[in-house]
Amino acid sequence: MRALRFILFMFFFTQIGSFTLKAQFTHADSVYLANICKEGMYISYWNHPGNWYHHKEVTSLQNFYDQIDSSYVFHNDEFADCYRKISTSDILERDTLINARIDTFEKTFNTNLFGHKNPFVKLQFNLNNKTAYSYALLDSTSAPVYNTDNAFVIISGTGTNQLKTIVDGTGYHDMNCNMRNLLNPYGDTYIMSMPNEDHRAIYFNRKKIASLPNYQVPYLFTYLNADNKSLGLNRLIETVAFIKYLKTKYKKVFVLGLSTGGKVALWASLLSEPDASIIASGYSVLVDNDYNAQLINSMSYGNYLLVYDKDSTRSRLSQLHTQFLFTQAQNDGALTQLDIDSSITKNFFSSLNNASYYYNFYNHSFPPCPVSDSFLQRCFLKPKVFLTTDTNICNADSVVMNLSFLGSPPFNFQLYKDSTFISNHISNTNQMSISIFNEGNYLIKNIVDNGSYIGYTSDTFKYVKDIQPNALLTQKEFVCDSSKTKILFDFTGQGPYTVFYTKNNLADSMTFYNTHDSALFADGNYQFISLKGYKQCGSMMQTNMVLNNPAVSFQVNNVSYNCGSNKNEVMLTTTGMLPLQIYFYDSLIQTMRNVVLNNYSHTLFLDSGAYTFVNIVDSNHCSKSIDSSIALNSQAVSFNHGNLSYNCGETFAIMPIQLQGKSNWNILMEHNGVQQVLTKTSKSDTLHIPYDQSKILKVTDGNNCVYTVVDSIVQNNYKKLSVNVFTEQFDCINKNVPIQLLTQGNYPMQLMGYRNNQVFSENIVSPTTNMIVDLGPFTIDSIIDRTQCVITDLYESAYTNDTFLVEGIEIDKLILKTTNTSFNKYYWFLNDQLIKETSDPFIPIEKNGIYEVGVFNNNQCFLKTQKIRVNLGKMTIYPNPFTTEINILVSLDPNEKINYYLTDMTGNKMGHGLLHDGLNQLSMPEMNRGIYLLNFETNMKNIQYPSQKVFKN
Repeated sequence: MRALRFILFMFFFTQIGSFTLKAQFTHADSVYLANICKEGMYISYWNHPGNWYHHKEVTSLQNFYDQIDSSYVFHNDEFADCYRKISTSDILERDTLINARIDTFEKTFNTNLFGHKNPFVKLQFNLNNKTAYSYALLDSTSAPVYNTDNAFVIISGTGTNQLKTIVDGTGYHDMNCNMRNLLNPYGDTYIMSMPNEDHRAIYFNRKKIASLPNYQVPYLFTYLNADNKSLGLNRLIETVAFIKYLKTKYKKVFVLGLSTGGKVALWASLLSEPDASIIASGYSVLVDNDYNAQLINSMSYGNYLLVYDKDSTRSRLSQLHTQFLFTQAQNDGALTQLDIDSSITKNFFSSLNNASYYYNFYNHSFPPCPVSDSFLQRCFLKPKVFLTTDTNICNADSVVMNLSFLGSPPFNFQLYKDSTFISNHISNTNQMSISIFNEGNYLIKNIVDNGSYIGYTSDTFKYVKDIQPNALLTQKEFVCDSSKTKILFDFTGQGPYTVFYTKNNLADSMTFYNTHDSALFADGNYQFISLKGYKQCGSMMQTNMVLNNPAVSFQVNNVSYNCGSNKNEVMLTTTGMLPLQIYFYDSLIQTMRNVVLNNYSHTLFLDSGAYTFVNIVDSNHCSKSIDSSIALNSQAVSFNHGNLSYNCGETFAIMPIQLQGKSNWNILMEHNGVQQVLTKTSKSDTLHIPYDQSKILKVTDGNNCVYTVVDSIVQNNYKKLSVNVFTEQFDCINKNVPIQLLTQGNYPMQLMGYRNNQVFSENIVSPTTNMIVDLGPFTIDSIIDRTQCVITDLYESAYTNDTFLVEGIEIDKLILKTTNTSFNKYYWFLNDQLIKETSDPFIPIEKNGIYEVGVFNNNQCFLKTQKIRVNLGKMTIYPNPFTTEINILVSLDPNEKINYYLTDMTGNKMGHGLLHDGLNQLSMPEMNRGIYLLNFETNMKNIQYPSQKVFKN
């Protein structure tokens, strides 16, 4: 198969065209796939991502092959008898993956793509242990679905994505009649979606794999035929499965196929036997001798044109109840016209009473609506009968055949047995029952209803009498391997057989499928009561059995060591028929030993060594292999330790230890009054001893033997080296920084570092060390303790003297400014009192007095400028002219009060108020432009303030 793919690859590689390269493909792979995937896809909403298709875009050559293999699972030889073998699901699923994306798109763009919400459905079915799906578009006006008598299956002809054109009524199928509009009033319509069509496409580079005939065979056909598969036969099997399912849900099923779909409709009907089929431009007996037709069809259908030749097809049609309408259009090809002109197919099928024909129309399409409707109406009116029986009733002497009629009562009909007329009947209702006493194959024929319409012949009803079952219980044999007793059952009658019994007065049952069968029963008191076979046919049983054969078993419950006697006590638990014998290998004497056990509980006393239990045998000669080994160790527990050692960076010292006894060992230790247990699994190990004094109290081994440590105190004088450096605030007076070192470790220690690029060292003898860092670069490179443990890169700084004087303060008109603008915050003082904090290096003058400004430098030292005296006189008015605001800066004497009055030039008062010491701001936004007077009154007799003209812009 892979060799064929390589040949095909080389062929298509020579046909290089233009395409878009995919990053995950080689250049040759992309060329190969681009030449295979050439057909358009049913929806190309590439700008609206989502699950429009079942398959993801092809990602590799292997993925391409995998998608084809998973889409076409059936081989050509699986079609012939597929209807009988197919089992379908009980439900028709909504294809939610596709429907959800369509629904979102329709809501977003306020459109309708397929006429209904959730249009796509899928049916799961199984054939020859292969699971597959059949897909269709459901066009239903009934709610819920199946709430109608009729189902219509439309099968499209050749073309790309014909399902959508049938839905829209725009394709060649509906040139003479819009089939959806014709069929919808009568029932639910299913438009089949064939493999590789519509949402089932296998695609690459926005094109799907080619499946239409052209100047060369499409790759898909060649690939499938090389594996004894074909697109057409997989499509046929899917169609047969779908029709089989619909026949369980609807009273009548109709199949309509055009062109290639007509062939599918015909062949699917030959197997599935629907109520009616319209074969439009899809079949002619002339194809048997037409080379081109045989060649083209072999690509899709293998050799089935030879299997279904005209003689075979006519024979099969004569055996069906299906009503067929064969149509051909005028001027639709030479072969078709020859068939029409000479009525070749019609004459060849002239002996069939279930076939009709219509040729008087044009266009390769479904026939005109009146033709299809007339045929369907005739089929609607044909009465039909369904035969059922109660499958749970034992029909040993007779059976009641239930008849359910479709049509208008009363119904006249005839009952046939094995093709022989039995009797005439009349049913005045749609339901009737007939009792059958003789075995045989029964049919209802020649149904005529109240409208004188002749009905369908029923399906065959086969009656085989049920035989009452009996059972003989013949043998009891204890099966050692299962620990159960084997009972043989010999049944007569038809199975499956269900035996009802009680075990220890508790009811139970067991089902058998063979006439000679057996079952294993556990110990207990059994009473076998009754037996039921096929269709609940039953009989009584009176057999009692008491089974008591305990199975052989062996288990080592516990192994304990006696510290005083240095013996191992092995406690055993056994079952079986006493006495028992146990066989085991003793490594000390290197031979097999056996012990007789008269009780189910037993204790063996064994020395240290290895023992292998081989098997155990009971008095029923049932033997059980054990293959279980135990190793016993009776060494006395002991404890020894070596000297402490220390690793830099650890918080503990390491002490090597040697243990003896049975693993595992639990070591009880104490440190600072707190006890803890350490578990060791190896005889040679270490203990981590924390700083200061610890005690090792005792050691307990796996046998729970205890060793008390005599010299239990262990002193660890090692501490982990650690250093923390803390800096204090810059000393603004002494121009340095105090730092503090907090150390832990093994004293004395040696500190190494640099002051102003000069090496210095210092001995550290206590946990706290104070140092002074002067101006300039300073580093502490390392500290080494007496165990040669080192910590490096501890501290680095560089302090500079930025305690320079802050630059001056000056008056700029009515603004105080500092000439230094490099600080984030400024602190303004008036007469030695802080009056304001600002982020700007200036403030407006609000009072006369002595001003200065302060700042914090980089070392957080507080510095002030020189003082400056401000005296703007008794009263200052600005700006003048003004726009919306007048500022009056006044210096009041003690107890002085000044009232102001603002008037226009005619004396009208515009505003007044009391001035306070310092800056007064008068807001005048609504005044007209012009000249105004400010008048002042004071309570001081010796002070007068002249009126001031102010100008409003």
